[in-house]
Amino acid sequence: MFVIFIVVIGGIYTGFFSPTEAAGVGCFCTLVFAVARRRLTWKSFLESLYNTVKISCMCFIIVVGAMIFSYFLTITRLPAELSAAIGGGLNRYAALAFVLVIYLFLGCLMDTIAMILLTVPIFLPLITAYGFDPIWFGVIVTLMAEISLVTPPVGMNIFVISGVAKDVPMYSTFRAMGPYLIPMLILVVLLTAFPQIALFLPTSMK
Repeated sequence: MFVIFIVVIGGIYTGFFSPTEAAGVGCFCTLVFAVARRRLTWKSFLESLYNTVKISCMCFIIVVGAMIFSYFLTITRLPAELSAAIGGGLNRYAALAFVLVIYLFLGCLMDTIAMILLTVPIFLPLITAYGFDPIWFGVIVTLMAEISLVTPPVGMNIFVISGVAKDVPMYSTFRAMGPYLIPMLILVVLLTAFPQIALFLPTSMK
């Protein structure tokens, strides 16, 4: 596990491969270790492929629905109108809080990628106009996207867990995720109060 972590994170940090490619590298390394330790059989390999396809298909159905909803929001210009309303002379932290509330709301209804593609081009100029660092805002958006993955009713990670743990009711999974939202929201507050926490590592990589 430690070697796989070093390979994946080290590869991303050094720029040898992208985060998306790192996921494939990590999967390949796991496969190599499983074969080397003789922990992998044809039965378990085929079963893992079957479960992967089944869970992926379920996730793609959710993504398609979320993309249709994002198209509806684009047509209605709701995010743009909200951005214009926020930029009407609010305090910078009040404007940021309003943006974060919008992300929480959209995270309950939309896929993460669709939410980011729809909102970042609208909110980023507003955030930078208020004097916030764009790299810091990227970290905040990523954290809000992670929160959206565990919020009902379109919490992608919840559906993945439900697909794996078939004997656990989905409402029990959603209820169990509640306590994990609190530290994530506290982290958002800490990053807002002390942006150096989010900017320290990017600054050191320049």
